[in-house]
Amino acid sequence: GGGGGSGGDAFGEYYAQGGSGAVGGAGGAVTVNNQAVLTLSGNDAMGIVAQSIGGTGGAGGMSGAAATLGGKGVNGSTGGTVTVTNSAEIVTGRAVSGGPASGPDPHCGTGCSGGILAQSIGGGGGHGGTAFGIFSIGGAAAGGGDGEDVTVNNTGNVSTSFINSTAILAQSIGGGGGNGGGSGSLGVGGAFAIGGTGGKGGTGRTTVVNSTDGTALQTVADNSHGIHAQVIGGGGGNGGFAVSAAGGADFPALALSIGGAGSNGGNADSAKVNTIDADYNGQTPNTIMTTGDASNGLFAQSIGGGGGNGGTAIALSGSNAGALSFAVGGGGGTGGTSNDAHISSDANVTTAGDKSAAIAAQTIGGGGGNGGLSIAGSVDVDSAGITFAIGGKGGSGNTAERAIVSSSGTLDSSGDEAPGILAQSIGGGGGRGGLAIGATLSVSEGSALTFSLGGSGGSGGNSMDVSGTAAVSVTSDGEVSTRGDRSQGILAQSIGAGGGVGGMSITANISTSQSTNLGGAIGGSGGAGGNAATTSVITSAAISTDGTSSEGILAQSVGGGGGSGRLSISAAVTTSETNNLAFSMGGSGGAGGSGGVVDVTSGGTVNTSGNQSAGVVAQSIGGGG
Repeated sequence: GGGGGSGGDAFGEYYAQGGSGAVGGAGGAVTVNNQAVLTLSGNDAMGIVAQSIGGTGGAGGMSGAAATLGGKGVNGSTGGTVTVTNSAEIVTGRAVSGGPASGPDPHCGTGCSGGILAQSIGGGGGHGGTAFGIFSIGGAAAGGGDGEDVTVNNTGNVSTSFINSTAILAQSIGGGGGNGGGSGSLGVGGAFAIGGTGGKGGTGRTTVVNSTDGTALQTVADNSHGIHAQVIGGGGGNGGFAVSAAGGADFPALALSIGGAGSNGGNADSAKVNTIDADYNGQTPNTIMTTGDASNGLFAQSIGGGGGNGGTAIALSGSNAGALSFAVGGGGGTGGTSNDAHISSDANVTTAGDKSAAIAAQTIGGGGGNGGLSIAGSVDVDSAGITFAIGGKGGSGNTAERAIVSSSGTLDSSGDEAPGILAQSIGGGGGRGGLAIGATLSVSEGSALTFSLGGSGGSGGNSMDVSGTAAVSVTSDGEVSTRGDRSQGILAQSIGAGGGVGGMSITANISTSQSTNLGGAIGGSGGAGGNAATTSVITSAAISTDGTSSEGILAQSVGGGGGSGRLSISAAVTTSETNNLAFSMGGSGGAGGSGGVVDVTSGGTVNTSGNQSAGVVAQSIGGGG
């Protein structure tokens, strides 16, 4: 769909409001049914590309007047459903001489020639408009559009030869939220600025890949998975900045700034990979083979969108009749939830590269956004100065649901850090608290009160059981062998996320003559760590590993560590007689999360050959405070 137009700018003497953006067009449903052999030899040349992309929302217009409001952004539109059915052979990158390319390829000079690409992508939300005036509010941003369901049904062989060329890649991606509009204020006697809020990230919907009936998938270069089913929630938009400055002569001056809040990340629905067809009666098994680094055989991911960061707030004032400055950083947004990552496989999977698991299922909650910075400063002449700075609170990370793997085929990996099966449920990390800085300058006789408070860190997200099913569940009925270092036969982990670190706090009182000054600073507290949940592993076939630090089965449930409280500093500087009182207090640390139940049933032989390679390790570990 096409992007929406931006709102018009508005300027006036007393009041002005920017125009709102317009709605973009939605993506329509896309269906591809291919029964013909496809052979391609160029770079950036995929066998099948099926995409539905929602239009971006229009941005709000800018405004300027004594009292002013930035224009609102408009929501991004949804992508449509995408369905691909392929029953024929697809070959890409065949004609390159000298063998396949390797190494990093950020611009796809050579590569990016996958077999099947199916995507539904929500449009990004419109940004809020910026506002300038004596009293100004930045425009609110809008949310991203949702990606819709994506389904790929494949019964044909697929092979690729270039880097960044996954055989089958299916994605549903929520659009990112727009950023809130900034706000600037300059006034005599008073100035007030409030940043616009960010827009919420869109939801990524269910993605399913079925590759059955004796299909063979092969990739030979780096960053090229056999199958990758991925759902990603859109990131939350950042809050807008707020800057104010006020001055006065023989009357007080007040400056107030509040940074816009970051918005929440979008949720991610389930990602599923399946190679089992109960009605298939053929003798040819499903096979997956990858040779390059960072190239998993079967890969399912559900990833919640990260929360947006809070907006920065700056407030400055000066007067000979009292100067007051208040600045509050915007709070970070909460991360989005992640749903199940589910793989059901009877395929024989072989990988040769480093960091290339035969099967990998990951569900990862979205991390919280960071709190906004706050800076406040006052200058008083023969009067009083009052200054407050408060850092924005970090957003909470969100929960991760289940990583589920059921495998009956033979799995073999030979690279380093390449487990036979990797299953992880990981909560989203808490956002950092915002830094707070407050300072007051007293010229001639006067007094000052200055206080700053660092923002608290957000709590870490949990890994969680759902409806009585373990957060991480692995059932393996086929032989598993690995030969590289740090390559477990089965690595299953439920991990609570760490809490966010608190924000630092700094206060300073500076005087050039006799005055009375009080300053205080309190560091932000750390966020609590997330809890881990149940990890279950059941095997009935042989597992063997040859490398160093390569356990046969490593099953863990690990609570997240609490975030650290931060430093505070309160200082006074003077060039003459003054009465100074300064205090500071460090922030408290966050509590650690708890570990969950770990249940391992090993019914097959386990053989390890390398040093530091135990047969079965089951651990439940609480997070540190």
